[in-house]
Amino acid sequence: MMTGLEITEKVVGHGIVVIGLSGSLHEATVKLLEDAIRKHLDLGTPRFVIDCENLTYLNSKGVGAFNWAIGGIRARGGDIKFSRVKGKAKNIFDMLGLDEFIQICQSPEAAVKAFTDPNAKPLGAESLSYVTAKDSKYYHYSWCKEAKKLDQKTLIKVTSRLEFFGTEKLPCPVCRPADLA
Repeated sequence: MMTGLEITEKVVGHGIVVIGLSGSLHEATVKLLEDAIRKHLDLGTPRFVIDCENLTYLNSKGVGAFNWAIGGIRARGGDIKFSRVKGKAKNIFDMLGLDEFIQICQSPEAAVKAFTDPNAKPLGAESLSYVTAKDSKYYHYSWCKEAKKLDQKTLIKVTSRLEFFGTEKLPCPVCRPADLA
């Protein structure tokens, strides 16, 4: 059952914004999250912690909003970390392999520390990367389940989806890499 979404925003030390999500992130509520992130990006605050402790529902549009946020924030030299991802949201994160390019922390405080401690390296979050294969019609995020099916012998890995512009490669309809802002 889809419900509304409540968002809390708190700027903590070191210019980090902690955004708490409570309720459902879906097609009717993603704009709330996007507006909150855009507001802080426009103010020059490009580091975010998304606290999912009270996130009760997440669908593909919600995941798309997270993808948009990750791409937009990193494009501005910032980063995003998630905390307290659990339940159905955790299942979706696991199924999609999101932990391969984002850091998920046990608490918002741990996520803030990961920003401020130079020895804390995000787990698997080197940067967004994209893949295709020589004979593939689509390009994918490297973590996409469809990308895992590509011929590893002809795999092509790039760090910018712009490298596929002007080619015949199409964005994967599953992971939707063209949805990033």
